[in-house]
Amino acid sequence: NILIYDKFPIVRNAIMYIIENNFPNTKITIAKSIEDIFLLGFKQEFNILFGDFDLEIRDIDILLKKIKFLNPKLKIIFFSDKYSNLNSYDQVLFLNKNSSLKNILDFFETNLNLSINSEKSLKCSESNNKLIEQFSTLSNREIQCAILMLNGYSLIQISRILSLALTTISTYKTKILKKTDTKNLIELTMLFYKY
Repeated sequence: NILIYDKFPIVRNAIMYIIENNFPNTKITIAKSIEDIFLLGFKQEFNILFGDFDLEIRDIDILLKKIKFLNPKLKIIFFSDKYSNLNSYDQVLFLNKNSSLKNILDFFETNLNLSINSEKSLKCSESNNKLIEQFSTLSNREIQCAILMLNGYSLIQISRILSLALTTISTYKTKILKKTDTKNLIELTMLFYKY
């Protein structure tokens, strides 16, 4: 059983997609908030918690203690190298978000004792690899902007929501379209839903 948490739906969905297509016998549950992690953890036992918690080190330390109290055998994988100095915890691993698909699959096989289903593997699909790589190159701020754009917010509204200059938001939009190899918001939307 794997519990996935990330504040960005696109990251949660990408990890879920990778796992489902390469390790089909794995049960996946999505936590949409840190509170969900504990609520779900009381209802069922998980082997792996996978995510990026985006908290200060002090808060991560407290969170890890609570999670480990709840389930001492749980493997926790940070999808970030931000907390890599937390070596004192047993069963805590780190995977950089900029890792290639091959490195992510190797990480799962090596550290989680999962076996790749070669028939269904993403390795065989260049289009899926390209799609994942397009989204994995986006920064966290670009992902925030993309999500807001895909939800119908104008650049002016995004500028206000994120408290950034309109020119900055416009630059993010240009970078998002370039990195995802799309020409406009319609193509980005189609790519997003395909993803």
